Amino acid sequence: MQKESIMDTALLAGGVMSPELIDQDYGNDLDAIEKSVAAIIPRYFLDEDGFPYACINGATNRPYQDSDPELDYPLERTWWYRGSFPYELKRTFLNYEDSDMMAGELLQAYVARARAAPTPENVSAADLLADLMLEVSERVGRENPYGYGFLPKMHGGLKHLHEDFEFSADQLLKWMSALDAYREFTTNAKQQGRIDKLFLACARWFDQRDYAVGYMGDMGWVRLTQMRHYLTTMAYVCARGYEVSGDPHLQDEAHFMRDRVFFASQDSPSANTVNLVAEAVTHLARLQPEAREAWLEIARRNWEHRVSYYRPAGTLRYGLLWNESHTMAVNYLLTRRLLPEIEGDLDPVAVLLAHNRKQAFYHLVQPPQIPPDFDDHGRGLGMYVNLVLGQAYAAWLRAYWMLKGEKR
Repeated sequence: MQKESIMDTALLAGGVMSPELIDQDYGNDLDAIEKSVAAIIPRYFLDEDGFPYACINGATNRPYQDSDPELDYPLERTWWYRGSFPYELKRTFLNYEDSDMMAGELLQAYVARARAAPTPENVSAADLLADLMLEVSERVGRENPYGYGFLPKMHGGLKHLHEDFEFSADQLLKWMSALDAYREFTTNAKQQGRIDKLFLACARWFDQRDYAVGYMGDMGWVRLTQMRHYLTTMAYVCARGYEVSGDPHLQDEAHFMRDRVFFASQDSPSANTVNLVAEAVTHLARLQPEAREAWLEIARRNWEHRVSYYRPAGTLRYGLLWNESHTMAVNYLLTRRLLPEIEGDLDPVAVLLAHNRKQAFYHLVQPPQIPPDFDDHGRGLGMYVNLVLGQAYAAWLRAYWMLKGEKR
């Protein structure tokens, strides 16, 4: 997966360079938009190692750099200042903040595409990305002191994986769920074995630490959390670890996390966390068939709670600033597989058609609408000005090919 050069592919018209691909109109129908999105992702959102950027600066169409005026604020006031990764990466922190999630969403998109249109090129794209993700996990085992089974937030890309120690359930769930989808798709027994081995190592890694993980200088106690996406992540990882090994202790842990979900978790407050829970429940309904109906009820509650942040006739924004509209089509399609009765609750085609220009892929509303002293949920300043989200493009591509697959 080689990143293309923007300049090499720029078009010249009358001696004047035309707008970059990402700034051009993407088209008026789904097939035209898909061609644009599929070309934009490798051109703008892969680094020199083929690993995804989480975002780019929409003002420059490149990853954030230290010299960008958007970054002219006191670093010590940010919510990631105490994060466990190299200090020199903290100014350009968001370039890779959700790269693990972006990789997972992109692999899901490539698997959906290869299922719906199994050309050699489409199958190869899924194979290459899955292999890269497995190699990253195995390199962590060789190079990172936390060892095999840990997935760090990949701040700075592959060259820094040995010195990144931040963890997020969001990243882990997207990463592992995508590899599971690829495992089901591929006929390569060696790759399937690598994925099974990783699940078992991951389950045992967290179990050995009693599911206590650090986040930006604070300790997170997963056994005590009420965050549903954290609990479903650990229930899923432990259930898969049990499926691979037959270790009854991992089954007990999966049951503990499951019961916390059922009796102590809170409804998801955003499109992102709804997406994560739907992703996990898709697997858990299979892994724990004795609790399938209870898992479906969690999926139902999760979906119905969308009214707390999503207004179909509105702006598709969460709260005042976050734009998570790109996940809504995926959320609906995932949940509808579990709950066919929600048919018609959302028009995924309309959501995708609304994403026909770069402005629809900004993560926050653009200046001057962002308050100059914007505080990210009381945690500190956020570096969000002009942020264009790579995962939004990957989610668009995934939803498009999920729809295509349903029509086959």
